[in-house]
Formats: sequence, C-alpha cells, structure tokens
Amino acid sequence: MIHIRKLLLTALVPLIAVPAVAQYRQGPSYADNGFRLRLGEFTPRGDSDYWFDKGFDFTGTEEDFEDLVAGLDFQRSLGRRLGLIVSASAYEGSLAQSYRDFEDPSGFDITHTTSLDITSFDVGLLYHLVRRNARVVPYVGAGGSVVGWRLIEDGEFIDFGTLEIFADRFEETGEALGWFYLLGLEVPLGESWRLFAESRWHRVDDKLAGDFEGLGTLDLSGRAVSFGAGWSF
Repeated sequence: MIHIRKLLLTALVPLIAVPAVAQYRQGPSYADNGFRLRLGEFTPRGDSDYWFDKGFDFTGTEEDFEDLVAGLDFQRSLGRRLGLIVSASAYEGSLAQSYRDFEDPSGFDITHTTSLDITSFDVGLLYHLVRRNARVVPYVGAGGSVVGWRLIEDGEFIDFGTLEIFADRFEETGEALGWFYLLGLEVPLGESWRLFAESRWHRVDDKLAGDFEGLGTLDLSGRAVSFGAGWSF
C-alpha cells in the first residue's frame, strides 16, 4: 500500500513554514479565477449492507481500502469571498481478502481481490473566511456530486450449496447522485500561486445489481485529505 500519510506530512511542511515568508497581494485579489491540482488519501466510510457483510465474512475492513486520490478543480470568483468550484476526482483501491472461517483442503486461505474505483464530478460554492490576500486563508464549501463507480471481485469463492471452491470474476458499474462538503486552508505565494490543504467529505450510496444483485447498498462515501497547488488568473 502506498504510504500516503508520510507523503502528506512531507508535503504539508511548506504550508507551516510559508506564512512567515510568503509574499501576498496588496491589491483586491477577490476577482481571481484559477485551477488547482490536488493529491491525497481517500478513506471509504463503509456504512452499508455490502461493507458490513464483507467485514463479517472476509478479512480486512473498509479502512484497508484507503488509497490515493487525485483531482483537478476550477474556481470562479462570485464576489470578495464567495466562489464557484467545479471538481473532478479519481480514486482506485484494492485489497486481497480471505474467508475468515474457511480454508481449502490443503489448509490454504481462499482468497480473492476486491477493487473499487470511484470518479466524482462536484459542483459547489466556496466561502473564504478572510480576505483572499491574507497570509493564511481558511475556507469552507459544499455542493452536489455525480459519482461513477466500478466494483470488482476476482479470485476464489465458495459455493455454499455444494461446498466447492471455484474461481470467478464479478463486476458491476453504476452512477449515483450525492453531495459533499469541505474545509481547507490556502497560503498565497506571490501574485498567481497558492498552496493549500483540504479535507473533503462525500456522501453517496447506490443499490447493487447485476453480479452483486441482492447484496443491498454500496456506500461510496468517504473522506479525502489532500494537498496541492493552485494557479490564479
């Protein structure tokens, strides 16, 4: 698994050190529009039928699916502190899982790999709590999301009707509507650049069908802790 926490801690050091030396705008910067790139860690919430059943039958938890998330934001000013944000994000997580209470005739684990891919398109509003040319600028935001997902289970399984072990691949995709909210800090660097750190929470779930028919709902919610850089124009 990628050591995202170490990466985040290393990258956030400049956010602590920069305010003491950063140059910031003396003029009215509230008219800024711009783009941001972010990189971070997404942790699924796992509060649904599918996740509960997986945790009961197989090794691992939803927290073990914690992995890299990357995103691109566009911001447009709507006033001195209010702005529009349009975002696209992508996450891919996978985990090898084994039955907790069963082994094959040779005493080996019966294992499959579960993969979850999530892409989200967010549209919302940002509100900066202080003027945008301050040394450190806290902000909050919220809005709606369109989320696409793909769930795959590939490997060995047990047919509990015959107790036979078989190999198979199950896959399903879907789209769902949800919402998000966020909290962050920006540090201006000169006339056009900013560093930022942000936590973003998504809330969305979808009903499973196809290969996963009858397994209830899939919680696609989670928290993304990210850092990045922005360019204003």
